[in-house]
Amino acid sequence: MLARAGGAVAFGLVSAEGAHVDSAFFYNRCKGEAEAGVAAVGLPSVTIARPSLLLGDRPEARRGEQWAGRVLRSLDRALASRLAGPLRRLRPINAATVA
Repeated sequence: MLARAGGAVAFGLVSAEGAHVDSAFFYNRCKGEAEAGVAAVGLPSVTIARPSLLLGDRPEARRGEQWAGRVLRSLDRALASRLAGPLRRLRPINAATVA
């Protein structure tokens, strides 16, 4: 990796909730492969963020994401509850917050 050759000691990657190299979903599998590739470089520090659905304006219309955003925003209070347990990771987040 050019970053390592250039002297980088840390790398940050924004991936996706559900990323895994063995995922049945193409998107999550690609994200998992990217994570594995970055980890294999061997930098001293690698940080991988796995946000849920990113909210915000996009130049193109993504109908599925728009629908999921409406559903998850309506469930946000329930997902924020301590009672939600592992489902808390599904809370949508603004892309600007991740950036």
